[in-house]
Amino acid sequence: MKRVCLVLLFLCMFVCTSVVLASSNEFIGLLSETVSWTIPPVCSTDIQLQKTPLENLKGMPQVKGLLFGAMKLGNGKDNLVSIAVLLENPPKLWVDANNNEDLSDDEHIMWDFRTVNGSTYLWHYLKVQAEYQVKGETIWLPVYVDIYVSMDPVRGGIGVDYSVVSHREGLIEIDDELYLIALSLIDSASDAIYNNLSDLLFGIDIDRDNKIDVCDDSYELFRADEPFYVGNKTYEIKLVSPDGRKLVLVESNRQAVRKPVLRRGHPSPDFQTTTLEGKPFSLSNLKGKIVMLYFAPSFCVFPSLNNENYCSSCSYNVQFQYYQRMSDLESLVEVNKGKVVLVWILTDEEEPKPDLIKKLQEEISIMVSKGRLIEEFPLVTMIWDPKVTELYLYPWERLFILDENGTIRATDECWFEIRNGKIKGG
Repeated sequence: MKRVCLVLLFLCMFVCTSVVLASSNEFIGLLSETVSWTIPPVCSTDIQLQKTPLENLKGMPQVKGLLFGAMKLGNGKDNLVSIAVLLENPPKLWVDANNNEDLSDDEHIMWDFRTVNGSTYLWHYLKVQAEYQVKGETIWLPVYVDIYVSMDPVRGGIGVDYSVVSHREGLIEIDDELYLIALSLIDSASDAIYNNLSDLLFGIDIDRDNKIDVCDDSYELFRADEPFYVGNKTYEIKLVSPDGRKLVLVESNRQAVRKPVLRRGHPSPDFQTTTLEGKPFSLSNLKGKIVMLYFAPSFCVFPSLNNENYCSSCSYNVQFQYYQRMSDLESLVEVNKGKVVLVWILTDEEEPKPDLIKKLQEEISIMVSKGRLIEEFPLVTMIWDPKVTELYLYPWERLFILDENGTIRATDECWFEIRNGKIKGG
């Protein structure tokens, strides 16, 4: 009997060891915190309004003319969060934030909004409870949402939509080192369910400075269905729980792209290309000068190009902002003649046609800034090259200021001001 027990003990140890070995290349991340996200949402989901509630509500505001709708959040049995809205100017909004099917007992948020573009009202970072089912267990977790109410029947229409604006944050241990990690649904019109990797952004504190860089061009932010580097190893996400509180990483054989660190103190990626005038260009040839590498679309820098023949996706405010920035750059070049040069990388989706190039050259010669004409624009070159925009992680509008050695010394994370011909910022 003693021998049998020893054999069974040995077999148990072998099986347990095998399980550990089989799981040794898996890394478990636990994301216990719900944190509001600082990046503006990319997508939103329409809320269909009707005269009656979608749920059997226990309590409602005693107000005439209400319209009802619901946000779909979580994968639980009760995955609807009811809202009521009174479409007057300004609108009034009620949200069943505690998700108990009662619109009359929640925190008073009716007037807690801000105006966007004059006719759209935003309720920002509303905290609501979402129900999840994970392995047969019901879990309630907070989710942050933005709710927009549009009151413009001409441009935006009259209606309501919402965006999920929170992410989950936690820790993972990889090769005896702890890393801060985050999961976000910010890039998706979302129901706040995390187990579809194509809907997720994944952040990891690669440089271990106790924060995750969440800018659009971050070297610490990845699509969750793509492989990524941590140190010299490649990893990918194997799975994420529906509530986003657990993820599993594994080492990957897939080819990953090592993102450049487009931050102050790091070298700017070099590139060779051809200018719009057909001349060869190399960024490294500009060493010895201060270089302002400016990424921007042509039709937003020069509003006169924004007509039916070109893209019209930029609002007037955005056009003015880009136009003013280009004028500021021009002024800085003028003050530092011979020391500072400007390279404009056009981020237009399509290659500029000859007539557009001609118009750009005409516009550059006369720029309007603050109501006065500025003489010839000392632009070193204009470039359109998708490989360059890919190298710099697809910026839509971005500025990098390089020193004489090609090192990034400033970006528009903190847009500079011109004082006595010098760049200020930090």
